[in-house]
Amino acid sequence: VASGARSACRIEVTTPTATSHGSPLRDRLSVAASTASPGYFALVMGSGIVSVGMDNHHQVALSLALLWFAIAAYAVLVIVNVWRVISFRSLLAGDFTDPRRAFGFFTFVAGTDVLGTRLAIAGWRGIALALLVI
Repeated sequence: VASGARSACRIEVTTPTATSHGSPLRDRLSVAASTASPGYFALVMGSGIVSVGMDNHHQVALSLALLWFAIAAYAVLVIVNVWRVISFRSLLAGDFTDPRRAFGFFTFVAGTDVLGTRLAIAGWRGIALALLVI
C-alpha cells in the first residue's frame, strides 16, 4: 500500500529456524511441514463429500477416484501432522492459540467423518469404525 498502511487481513508467515539437514529437498519439506495449515483437511472433506454425491448419482468411477484421492490426502496429512507434533511442537501449539488458524483443526474432525462415511458406503465398515474412534 502506497501510504504505508498495512492490511488487517494480512497474515505474517515466519520461516522456522530449523537446522539444515544438508538436502535442499529435505529442508523444503521441513519448512512445508512446519508451516502446514491445520485447515488442509478440508481437502479430504471436500473430495469425500463430492465422492458421496457421485456415488448417489451412480457415477461409480468418479466416486471411487475421489475416494482414493481422499484416502491418499488423509494419509499424507496425518503423516505431516505427526511430523509437526514431533518436530515442530511449538509452532503447532501456536496454531492452537492463533484464532486465524485454530478453527482449521475442525477440518480434521470433519474430514475424518466424511471419509469414514464414504468408506462405510463402500462397505469398508471396519476402517470406517476405526475412523469413528479417532
